[in-house]
Amino acid sequence: MQRIDRSTWLGVVASIVVALALVSLIPLYNLAGGHAEHGLQAGTADLRPRLAYVARADGVVVQVLPVAGMSTAQVRQAGQNLLYQYQFGDFGGDGQEQRAPWATALTKERAQIEIDYRETGAGCEIALTSGDQATVALLHDWMQASAREGKNEDLGLATS
Repeated sequence: MQRIDRSTWLGVVASIVVALALVSLIPLYNLAGGHAEHGLQAGTADLRPRLAYVARADGVVVQVLPVAGMSTAQVRQAGQNLLYQYQFGDFGGDGQEQRAPWATALTKERAQIEIDYRETGAGCEIALTSGDQATVALLHDWMQASAREGKNEDLGLATS
């Protein structure tokens, strides 16, 4: 039978202590509505920010704005989620039908779209731009459909 040296025992004990500490933190995470790392309050995780779409000559700006009860951190997290979605070529949102034809076309044109994220006073905005006029036209059509089907009652549509 082999003997286990002291450093091995210390490693085993340390691993057990870390595992127990992580397990004891799970209830704290759940008390915070499952969003402890983002500073969200329990019961606010289902809030969605207001989206406003602004047409530009070279594309579209999606403004992510707070609704009552949302913190700036929550709005920016929602904006970052949209940013990641767009970066991976997903312009369809959560399965909305009106924008589906344009979302599919934009996914195919993803390489032609430049995406920029910028934080603003109480939220953020995502600029989707292109030097290709056909892609810009697709972005504008997608924006119109997105604005029409918005689930938030105060979804805005503006042009500049």
